[in-house]
Amino acid sequence: MIVERAQVADALPQYELGTLIGSGAHGLVFTARHRRLGTTCAIKVLVATDSERAVSARRFKTEAEVMTTLDHPHVVRVQEYAEGRTIWLLVMEYLSAGSLIGRMRKPIAPAAACAVALAVADALAAAHARGVVHRDIKPANLLFTADGLVKISDFGIAKLFTGPDASASVELVGTPRYISPEQITGGRVSPATDLYALGVCFYELLDLGPDWIAHSEVPLRVDHAVFDVRRTGEPEGRPQFRRRTLLAGAGGGLVGLTLAVAGLTAAVRPGRTSPMETPSVDRGRPAVAPIGSTPAVPVFGPVLSPDGGSVAWIDNARISVWTPVGGREAKPRTFGDDEQGFSSAAFDPRGWLLATGGNETVVIWDATTGHQYPRPLAGGPHNTSVVAFGRNGLVVAASGVDTTVVRMWDLPTSELAEAPFVSGRGQISALAFNPRADQLAAASDGVRLWPLGASRGGREAIHLPVPGVVGQLRFSPDGSLLAAVTDEGQIFLFDVSLTPIQTAPVRRIEASQGSGASMSVGFGKDSATMITFDGRVLQWWDRMTGAEAGPPADLHLADEVRTSVFSQDGTRLAAAISDGQVKAWELT
Repeated sequence: MIVERAQVADALPQYELGTLIGSGAHGLVFTARHRRLGTTCAIKVLVATDSERAVSARRFKTEAEVMTTLDHPHVVRVQEYAEGRTIWLLVMEYLSAGSLIGRMRKPIAPAAACAVALAVADALAAAHARGVVHRDIKPANLLFTADGLVKISDFGIAKLFTGPDASASVELVGTPRYISPEQITGGRVSPATDLYALGVCFYELLDLGPDWIAHSEVPLRVDHAVFDVRRTGEPEGRPQFRRRTLLAGAGGGLVGLTLAVAGLTAAVRPGRTSPMETPSVDRGRPAVAPIGSTPAVPVFGPVLSPDGGSVAWIDNARISVWTPVGGREAKPRTFGDDEQGFSSAAFDPRGWLLATGGNETVVIWDATTGHQYPRPLAGGPHNTSVVAFGRNGLVVAASGVDTTVVRMWDLPTSELAEAPFVSGRGQISALAFNPRADQLAAASDGVRLWPLGASRGGREAIHLPVPGVVGQLRFSPDGSLLAAVTDEGQIFLFDVSLTPIQTAPVRRIEASQGSGASMSVGFGKDSATMITFDGRVLQWWDRMTGAEAGPPADLHLADEVRTSVFSQDGTRLAAAISDGQVKAWELT
């Protein structure tokens, strides 16, 4: 296909044509620069033969009209339309981060896949409200800005499904892998046509199998696997909170939500009215609202998933996972057996997997179903006392009760990821990975800090002296601070962002009430605020000055708190109470 740059210059003299960034059956896409403003855009150029010219020109004009009419943050903006002697041109915003195809080459977290699907569904809802069906939703037409915002492009074969221009489909248009049954059979298109295609994209994002999608380029049979699933209705074992979360997110609007497939800035969380409204303790002292409580006699725990959506604890023979939603009393899910003798647990960063230690080596579980990961971790210690997940969820670390050695595994292969780390003289009591994924901390006689990755420059641990027994380690979300909580209720803060790392603490905070065993620490999402809970009172602190950042909040608990923990983002707190309950609070 040949495009004469002179024709483009004649039609759009205010733009300087750049490099070719995409091509299709009848068109090319170039980068371009506005000569006076200096802004970068994309120019889509349509070239058609004489026999195709009328249909192609109509589709191109339809695309311009639809994309100009749809003022939505998840639809590519059209800035200008022009015609040359034998070409048609669209000037659009330039999306520099590519399409969903590129992002699908690497594993995508389920929460990220859900967020992308919800954003696209929100944009489609806006189109459907105007009577427009896209008819070609596929990964190649879902583009991303540099900030990770997903946008729908290519409305060239869009069709009205209401009004005087509505009609049945007499031509098979679209991409075979994603076309719906009504497109195949020549039926009337509707919003369901786009939702079908989005469902296939979502299916691929989650990498679910079976392989009917990969091996059937033209799904001419409408009774294939996906419809067999649809006819069965909602799966019986699906946790209700996930269904409610998706429904709430779909109705809450996703305008302005930054969707980075590799790491969301706003998570789809249970119990929220809108995925955008994730409270932060850094706005001042938040309100403290009880989420609920459940009978339990935990021997170890509780532990919280990073987003605070699920609470887990163990009672020697069993693991319990509790997902309270909206103040309702949800029944915990329980799994495990008497032989495993659990003594420690940790969620992966997504909250979907749970690692446990005990009489056996480390065991990995699906936290939503209780299914055990079938592949054992090679060379793991028995009587595992402490476990922790790495930031990406692909690495898990553990230590046994009779050793000062920390082992790390690559979860996909179940093989050791690095040579074992040797800690100090005492038994390891806590482990934590830096969110930056470049450090591993272990507590024994003080705290040991190891550099990770290719740039670590050796395996020598940095010793951070802490008096007493450390029961909890917590990195700030930005990875700059490490907090160590002792059995005497003291919190030592270390700045681990400097080179070389300073071994003296930058701050020490004393517990106001309660015992050291019940003391816990958390951070606000922007790491500017630290939160402590001493078994009775919540207190917010300025991390820079060490001063109180607002009045305390008394939870008025009548019974003693055995252990407590904050979620990674500082918006939830869970505690094991001596009266045999696990309680949870939301800090909103």
